[in-house]
Amino acid sequence: MTTEFKLARPRAMTCPDCGGALSQSQAGQLTRFTCHIGHAYTAEVMLAAQFVVMEQFIETALRALNERAALCHFMGQKADDKQQCRWLAAHDEALSRTAVLKQLLESEWLQPSAQACEADS
Repeated sequence: MTTEFKLARPRAMTCPDCGGALSQSQAGQLTRFTCHIGHAYTAEVMLAAQFVVMEQFIETALRALNERAALCHFMGQKADDKQQCRWLAAHDEALSRTAVLKQLLESEWLQPSAQACEADS
């Protein structure tokens, strides 16, 4: 795949529960996000829910890569000598990409609402 991904600023955010579009409203200092079927979040709750969904997507990608590695290994064992090296290379590639996702899942993430900036301390 040679697609180049360019990340633009999203025009809208989606609901962590149903994936629907969220609207944003303000009540004094309180920011509220609500989807069209009624899920509602304060900004702080939205941040936490969004993080859980993000972790689940990374875990899903990790599972899929691990399954790809296992299938490529299986296919490599059944392949003739000519094709075996391609299957085993695909196996190794999938395993090396799982390492990137494992690092994302196992590393500490900033929790902005729970920490003060150094300038604030």
